[in-house]
Amino acid sequence: MIASMSSAERADPKELLDAAVAGMDGERRDGQHTLAEAVADAIEHEHHLVAEAPTGSGKSLAYLAPAVASGKKVVVATSTIALQSQLVGKDLPALAEHGGVPFTFALLKGRSNYVCRAKLRAAARPDALFETQVVSNFAKQLEALERFAGESKTGDRSEVDDAIADSSWAAVSCTAMECPGRTHCSDGDDCFAEHARDRARDVDILVVNHALYCAHLASHGAVLPEHDLVILDEAHAFADNATSAFGADLAPEVLVRLSETEDGRMRMATLADAMSHSRSRVTHTITRMEDADLVRRQPCVSDGRGVEALLTPEGHRKLVEAAPTHVRGVRKHLVDLASREDFAALGRIFNEVSDRLLKGMPEDADIR
Repeated sequence: MIASMSSAERADPKELLDAAVAGMDGERRDGQHTLAEAVADAIEHEHHLVAEAPTGSGKSLAYLAPAVASGKKVVVATSTIALQSQLVGKDLPALAEHGGVPFTFALLKGRSNYVCRAKLRAAARPDALFETQVVSNFAKQLEALERFAGESKTGDRSEVDDAIADSSWAAVSCTAMECPGRTHCSDGDDCFAEHARDRARDVDILVVNHALYCAHLASHGAVLPEHDLVILDEAHAFADNATSAFGADLAPEVLVRLSETEDGRMRMATLADAMSHSRSRVTHTITRMEDADLVRRQPCVSDGRGVEALLTPEGHRKLVEAAPTHVRGVRKHLVDLASREDFAALGRIFNEVSDRLLKGMPEDADIR
């Protein structure tokens, strides 16, 4: 467990907020104080808080001041680069300079935002191959990136002065899926991404984006340092970002490639049968859940036509208990559609979810 300040040791969040605002030549705002008080209460009494405030109301300082004052290890996750820049370039420095409470902070990005030294060397080889077509002046851009890697302390793309094409950056950066890991890479001890993680490990306030925090959740806590508290700013975008992080895309070209071979056509037919059977099982499950008061139906909100099924609180609890392992399994099979996975496994996964959800439901429910 992470040690944190006792109640007596904690700073006053309102005093910290006022000091930072005054240091930035700002004015006291009642709404900002109200939000800061609500955040401080949520931290002290360890309960969730959902808050909304208009743009320009100073909400970032309103949650950062209580977070700093608490002495806890805090992760702040945002959706946009602009807000991340504001937090680490303006708000957190103001609190550090004027608040009178010593603390550390850092910005951590996904691995692909840092130059990969191994891929940089590979890209410079005469026989280098690239996943995407590089631009005509790639050689010139590569020279600029080599200079940058030699001079930069962070290897962060946002610090590159030259205009670099996305395809050029992809040629010299590494995704989490590509990376062999620190201990299995000859550049592991000199890796920009690993150094960024090292810097993030011991800071008090760590700023990340939604996608990186979702990766942390998907990895069961293996991506980010241990922390006591998470603040999701720009939370209206979190659902979409989470969908992108946990979902899988099935591109039309994958299906086209599969349909061009006899083996592919057979596997697609198997998939179609499995999904059709799973649809029946899901319909069966929803009906049984409705009879057990775990689901309620209402007119579809999006178009006013048809009916949609919504989980009740108890239904949501049961789904959360049943789903995680199977959702990961579905995602794996969807990502591996072009491989030799048994598509019938998709049907089995859905069926297992259904079986788990059906536990405790009335066996004599009317199945329509």
